[in-house]
Amino acid sequence: MDNRIVNCAEECVNGCVLGETCPHREHLAAASKFMQEKSMDEILAIAEERARKKISPPPGPFVSELPQWTD
Repeated sequence: MDNRIVNCAEECVNGCVLGETCPHREHLAAASKFMQEKSMDEILAIAEERARKKISPPPGPFVSELPQWTD
């Protein structure tokens, strides 16, 4: 078993360098299944929705809109 630490983002750009010993194999299977089940249009719609949620302000009042408590 290969026990070295691998930075997947840098070392696995052309495919997994650890092969069957990769601790992220389950994620690869889930990603492959997702890609097979979804069309590119569906994937883009999901990405757009996630990006929209990320840049949208959180629901609820802003701090400036909260009642001011005075003693």
